[in-house]
Amino acid sequence: IITEAQTPEDKEEILRIIKDNNNRLLHIINDMLDFSKIEANMIKYNIDTVGANDICKTVYDAFILRFSSDVELIYEVPETEHYIKADKDRTIQVISNLMDNALKHTQSGSIRLGYELKDENLEFYIADTGTGISSERLDTIFERFVKANDNVQGTGLGLSICKMLVEKMGGKISAESELGKGSIFKFTLPLSEDLSHL
Repeated sequence: IITEAQTPEDKEEILRIIKDNNNRLLHIINDMLDFSKIEANMIKYNIDTVGANDICKTVYDAFILRFSSDVELIYEVPETEHYIKADKDRTIQVISNLMDNALKHTQSGSIRLGYELKDENLEFYIADTGTGISSERLDTIFERFVKANDNVQGTGLGLSICKMLVEKMGGKISAESELGKGSIFKFTLPLSEDLSHL
């Protein structure tokens, strides 16, 4: 197809399509590998005391350039750092998965990223003003191969992976949604009591 392109602009567009589809394929493969490793207990968790603000800022920096002018990323993280007992990379993976989902389903409005103190835990949240999820789908949204919307690209494994990772780190994940009004995904991770080495 590239060799038949008439102009440099046509070539650029074809290359963009190839790159986008390569990224989708890589994402599918990574989901399948992660899911298989988690189910087989082959993933090692580096549980340590990590800063919640540091984690959120890492995700924010990775996503901010992906937002269009129609969707605002609202960063609701307090200035004071809070610490959790978790695997930093896996926590970033969970938030990134939830942010990816929010972006897929939000054409206008906003996506909020932040966290709140909840008893002995921190509760992270990603809230969007997107298409929302039907009550029937919401009941099974964390099950494998279930998608919120059949018309959106994906394997239906992302939320299942998030659930398994969060639970392995001692937390819980949940979702609230209303069709046409948006969704909010929340997950908890335990606060760290050991701050002696910080």
